[in-house]
Parts: sequence; structure tokens; C-alpha cells
Amino acid sequence: MAERALYLCPYIPHVDSLRQLTESVRLGESRWDSLKNTPYSTPGRYITILDLRKIVFGTAQMDRSQARLIFYSCLTMLFPSLPNLKELYLPEGCGTLPRSVLEALEESPCRAEMRVLQNLEVTHRINARGIDPLVQLLSGMRELRSLKVCGLGAQDEGLDPGMMNKAQPVLVLPKLSKLHLSALRNGLLLATLKDSELPALVELQTNTYHLLINDLTHPFMIAHGHKISSLTIHSTIDWPPIRIPAHSDILSICPNLQQIAYLDHTCPPPPETFGSADWGNLSGPHPLKQLTVARWSTNANRSEITPEGLVDRLFQAIFRAVVVDAPMAAYDQANRRLSSPAPVLPWSSSSSTSPGSSFNSRIESLSISPSSSSSFPNHHPMTATILPDLEVIKFEDFTWLRPDLGPAALNAGVNGLLRKFSSRMAGARRNGPRVKVVDMHGNECPVIVLGGMKGGHQGGPRRDYRLGMKGFEGVRRGGVRGDPDDESG
Repeated sequence: MAERALYLCPYIPHVDSLRQLTESVRLGESRWDSLKNTPYSTPGRYITILDLRKIVFGTAQMDRSQARLIFYSCLTMLFPSLPNLKELYLPEGCGTLPRSVLEALEESPCRAEMRVLQNLEVTHRINARGIDPLVQLLSGMRELRSLKVCGLGAQDEGLDPGMMNKAQPVLVLPKLSKLHLSALRNGLLLATLKDSELPALVELQTNTYHLLINDLTHPFMIAHGHKISSLTIHSTIDWPPIRIPAHSDILSICPNLQQIAYLDHTCPPPPETFGSADWGNLSGPHPLKQLTVARWSTNANRSEITPEGLVDRLFQAIFRAVVVDAPMAAYDQANRRLSSPAPVLPWSSSSSTSPGSSFNSRIESLSISPSSSSSFPNHHPMTATILPDLEVIKFEDFTWLRPDLGPAALNAGVNGLLRKFSSRMAGARRNGPRVKVVDMHGNECPVIVLGGMKGGHQGGPRRDYRLGMKGFEGVRRGGVRGDPDDESG
């Protein structure tokens, strides 16, 4: 029993460990014969999970090319002797598997019971029958639940399916629920996945290349978007980096989406995603519950964090989608009307140039009751919200500052912008649960507790500084408006 527990999921930190495991399996295979009570040899029949993600290629004793050659040789010998292998995790960057390795895995008795296959890299070649080797391999994995395939990015043209003399077989993967397409823009495998049914697909992770020619990621989304409930859009691995925003019509392509994560730091979600006229294709309110956004780049050469920038418009669109379903034309008209100088709010300095000042003034003006919808001519009255089930907005790679740093620090920069946005979203719904804005650790915006300020006393009432000086309730420290030490935001 101890031996079986050791071999269920062996720890393999480097190539030498893999070589020792291969020798142990081969030794057990050489001792086995048909008179044994077990159908397969020991310890190969014990291994159910083979996790190779922590393998280091290249050590002081061998160079990288030699280590890679040993790695491929070990896999070729291992796969035929692992009949109960259920999960296979290949290391990232291991390269395209040679034909011998793919054939060994294809002929292995574990192929029909494989459930997880991660970090498989595209081959961009065909076998003697004119079929992509990966398509041929996956065609026999009917029990597959999770698949991750790695490509070479936007510059990789791959093989054009339209120029093939023989069409690739349609994959039958009735249990595939999780699919990760990393840096995969086109090719025979993606074209085959697009044309396959994939009835159990609910989770998709991908990159977006929909603005490039010969792209198949967008057709794949259109073909399977109605099944997806969890979508993650990663940043591209291309060099030099390319800036391709995500689909602006993603909510209509995926009408059953409940979780969406934009993890591209260079391209925040397009504001049109949450305020597009394309919502007319939806049959009703969208069921989205959780929105995750990576902290955007604050490069000084770009202007995404300015009051009139992309981030400001994104927050306005999200707020509007949660509060009220106004026609897009009316929203544009309201924006044009709001382009004039806005009145100074109680918690905003007149000379302030903080990123959140314009956002909060516009949001105050966009908090329109249904009775005031007549101010937008030629449009129907505002009806239900588009995102009534949105519960959490999470910002990755961002952490709230400590409350003891004081209002001036907490209301500056990105932290100040997100504090204001958090307060606005908390009060966005008059009826129903509030929308939580959390950081990467799942923590909500901390409340500043004022105690011991001038004119106050220790143990005084808790005061909320999410909105800068709005929680002061009329108490303001002396000073000139616009002074660097002014705590008004």
C-alpha cells in the first residue's frame, strides 16, 4: 500500500527524476508475465497523475538540448506502460512533442480514459492520412474533461484548413468542460474544435485575435458562446506586444455567461461591452454575476487613467449597466450634455485633477429616475437593468492601501479612483443586494475610522472616507482649496 501511495502522483522536479521513474517502470515491466494475477505491471499500473510542470530543463550536469532529448525519450517509453493514467500535465515551453511521443500516447491503453491533458503544443503538421496528429490523438479521448493547448501567438499562420485536400475528423468530446487555448489563433486543431459539438463546454480561457486576418478565435466563440458560463481572456504572449482589445459584443455572444475575467493589463475591457447597442440581441437581462479586471497599465505615455480616458468611460458604462438600461443614443446625448464643466461636489476640490472627479460628477448626473426618461427624446422609457445579478467586481494585481495612511493618500491615484468607484457601486441599487468591489485578495474597500481629529475626541463615531471628504459630515480641516495637504480628494 505504501508503494502504491508513492506512485499515484509521483513528484518529478527535474529530468533526472523522470529518468529514474522510467527505469523503475521498465524494470517492473520486464518482470511481468502473463501468469501474474494483475493485468499490468507494477509500479506502472499505480500511476494515475503525471505532473511534469515543475521539471527544469538543463542543469549543471547537462545542457538544455540534452535534457529535452532525455525528456522525450522517457515519455516515449513511459506511456505504453501507464494503463491507468488519468491526468497528464506537460511543462510549459517543452516544445512540440515529436511524432514518436504522440504515437506512444495514442497507442497507450490510458488514451480512452484520459480526463485531463494540459500544455499540449500545436504541431502544424499532418500524418500520412492527411490528419493533424493532435486531432488524431484527441479523437480517441471521449472521457476528456479538461484540455489546454498552447500555440505560437499572432505571427503563427499554421495550416490553412481551406487548402487541405481531406477534411479533419469531427472530434467527439462529450465530457469536455474546460478548454484553454493559449496563444492559438488558427490552424487545423482550432478549426476542428470550432466545428465539433462540445456539448459540456462551460469554461473557456483564451486570447483575443479577432482583429487579425485568418483569425478563428472569434468564429469559435460564436459557435460555442451560448454554452460558456465562465470566460477568461488572457494577455497575449507575442513579442513585440500587440494590443488587441477583447470583443465588445461578448455579452451577446455568451448570453449565459456568469463569470468573466479580463486579465490583459495592456487592454482594459472596452466600455462598449457594458453599454453597446448590440444588447438588443439579448432576449432579457444578462446573468453575469462576477466581473474581474486586471489592473491596467499606468504608463505615463498613455492617457487611460485621465478623467476622459478609457478607464473613466469603462466605469461609467458598468455603473449604467447596473443601474438602468438606457438607450445608447440617449447615453451619448447625456455625455455630450455633460461635457460642459460639472458643478463642484461637496467632496471634490475645484482644482482637483484626480482621475475620479469627472467620473463621479457624471455618475451623479446619470443616476436618473425612470420618470425623468422623457428628457431623452425619441426613446422609450428606461426599463430593467441589464446586469441585475452582478454581485462582485474584482481587480486583479491590486490591493487596497491601509486605512491608517490617511484620506489624502487613500484618495490619490488608482487607489483613490477605485475607492470612489467602490462607493458608487455600493449605492448603485436602491433595491436588492449591493455590488461589491474587491481587490485581488477578495477584500472590500476599507473604511477610514477618524479618531482624535481636531474638534473631535477619541472613541468618537466611525466616519466613512470611501468618498474622500464626503464622510466628514461638514467637518474640514483649515487650509486653502487645492493645497497639497488638502484632504478633499
